[in-house]
Parts: sequence; C-alpha cells; structure tokens
Amino acid sequence: MMHKTPSGRNLAPTTWGYARASTEKQDTSVPRQIADIQATAKKLGLDLYKTRSEHASASRISFRERPEFAKLMEEMNPNDHLIVWRLDRLDRNFYRILECVGWLDQRGIKLHLIREQFGLPLDLSTAVARATVAMMAMVADIEQEFRLHAIAEGKSWRQSQGLAIGKFPGMGKRREHVRRKGRLVKLDVWDPVECNTIREIYRRYAEGETMAVIAEDLVARGVKTAAGRQWANKRRQCKYGYRNLNRLYQAVEFYQELLDKGEDLGA
Repeated sequence: MMHKTPSGRNLAPTTWGYARASTEKQDTSVPRQIADIQATAKKLGLDLYKTRSEHASASRISFRERPEFAKLMEEMNPNDHLIVWRLDRLDRNFYRILECVGWLDQRGIKLHLIREQFGLPLDLSTAVARATVAMMAMVADIEQEFRLHAIAEGKSWRQSQGLAIGKFPGMGKRREHVRRKGRLVKLDVWDPVECNTIREIYRRYAEGETMAVIAEDLVARGVKTAAGRQWANKRRQCKYGYRNLNRLYQAVEFYQELLDKGEDLGA
C-alpha cells in the first residue's frame, strides 16, 4: 500500500481497483467485480489500497468523463498497479480503449486484467503485446456494436408487433391476442388494475411509506401484476431486505416519468 509524506510524496507503489457496470442488473455486477479484484490482489501478493466503482455506460461515456475513473487518473502515480475485471470495464470504444491503455502505460502504471490475463500485468513492451491489446479492444468494440444492433432490432420487431417498448416495457399493461387480417397477433394494452396499483404505490411512497411496508401489504392482499406475478419477491435475499423491491421502485420511476411528460397511465 502506498503511504504519503505530509508533502504528498509517494513512498511505495499503490494497488488500486476499478469496477464498472452499466446497470445494477448486469451479470458482471460491481460487487462481483470487486470480489474478484480483491481475490486477485491477494493472489498476486498486492496490498489493495482502494477500489473505485461506478454504474455508467462505457459506450456513451468516455473513461475521462466518468467521475470515479477520473478520480483514479488524478490519484494514481508511476509504478502503481490497477486491477480491473476485464479490458472493456475501462471503455467500450476501440479508440478510447487504446487511448486509456496508452495513458496508463506512459505513466508507468501496471494494468492487471483478471479475465484476459489471469490478473497478470499487461506488458506493452513488444509489438506482439501491443497487437494483442488492440485485438482485445477490437473484440470489446465489436461486442458492443452487436449488442446495440440486437437491441435496435428487438425494439423494431416489438414495435411492428404492437408490443410495448421503452425503459419499462409492459409496465401497466397486459398481453392480449387480437385477430387481425385473419390471424392472431399479440398486443400490449393498458390494464386498469395494474395502473391503479402503480398509482397506489406512487402515492403511498410519496407520503413517506417505505417500499418494504408497501410490499408487505400488496403481498398480504394478494395484489399481483397483470402478468400474474408478485410485486415483491419473497424467495431470495436482496439489498432491500428479504423481498426484491425492484419492480416497486420501477413503478414509481415509470409513473414519475409519465407525469413529467404531462401524461398518465392508460392514456
């Protein structure tokens, strides 16, 4: 671990970690990355000083513009170590990945990649090594392009089929089969019961009730979504308690977005 004198001079290299995910729902979640970073530092005999983490899209936001990584850029010094879960945690754009890796290399900061390099430091001293990094950056960029293309195609298909699209697809709606031109097609239509439940959740949360209390009441009353699911899942642990309250928070956010746009449920 790095220690500093009162003047700020470094006495020894520091080991840092960086974890990033676009959303809290990703399989490559921040807690998982942090756990792997800690295990890798221990395996390499490095004393991990601090791990900075954030939820931010690397395809839309450059590594220089992400708050936590920007702090790292100011804090790291020559001969420091930086451990990341995978190269694409730094960025998703081919040119920005190369820029970031080059920035670290020019300052003598040793980059450790857990997935690609088994935690070993990245060596850029040879042309073959630099070509390997360029290949990994290209793969990360291609994966992102394919993912965005698949999302766009999926949205286009859902829209052509009359199905809900957007940040909260299906929220407040139910799936119906409607006959059109002699064949059955699927449509998402507003469900009055679910719309009223969303209004209730929004009102009670605005009045100060906790989501846990609201969830307990909905489950006790047997209130379910239009798809027949529980509003709160009581079968697994989560950070909000023993129920998964994500859908309730989504309902509040969804309704607030509608109100901000001057719209309402069922309109």
